[in-house]
Amino acid sequence: EIKNQFRWEVEILDGKVEIAEKDYKNAYMLYRIYVAILSFLFAITVFLILYKIYVKQKIKNSPQTIIFSVATFAYWLVLLQISVLFIWDIIPHKLLEWIGNLFAMFTPLVYLVQFLWPIIIIAIFWFLVFKIQKRLYSPQNILKRFITDKKCPNCWNSVDFTKPFCPLCSHEIQIKCPLCHEFSLKWMPYCSNCWWDISK
Repeated sequence: EIKNQFRWEVEILDGKVEIAEKDYKNAYMLYRIYVAILSFLFAITVFLILYKIYVKQKIKNSPQTIIFSVATFAYWLVLLQISVLFIWDIIPHKLLEWIGNLFAMFTPLVYLVQFLWPIIIIAIFWFLVFKIQKRLYSPQNILKRFITDKKCPNCWNSVDFTKPFCPLCSHEIQIKCPLCHEFSLKWMPYCSNCWWDISK
């Protein structure tokens, strides 16, 4: 009788422990979901703000575009990390074990991917920075910024674009259009008066 009672109490205790473990796992999963949602909301908010600023700076051909492009890319990686971790939590572990066993069959390939992944990320990042810098610092965009800021492209002095020369360095700012004989900005491909192609 004592043994039977003891076994019965042990079974009851095991049942309570099992219920407690399930409750803990459910509560912990709910906690992880809350953390993931809050992290995602914060990251997506910052990402959208940075992306909006990046687009504005890109439209203005501002040199600050590269700063916001890097920040936007960094928060995109944060969003990716949060999403991957969230998916990792909700995917059934049996599926993960199956994927793990599948990758175990290609262990050398997995090691190669692990080795190349940081290099690929750096290469993508470098490529984006290179493309943005190439666009920002192309001669045409540099001239656009000088014209927008009303500065001489030779000495960076503030100038009046209605005058033919810079008063500080005597750099030629305007030339006469061969068609209408009016003054137009020297660096632009077309005359601002008659739209004749003065770059020829």
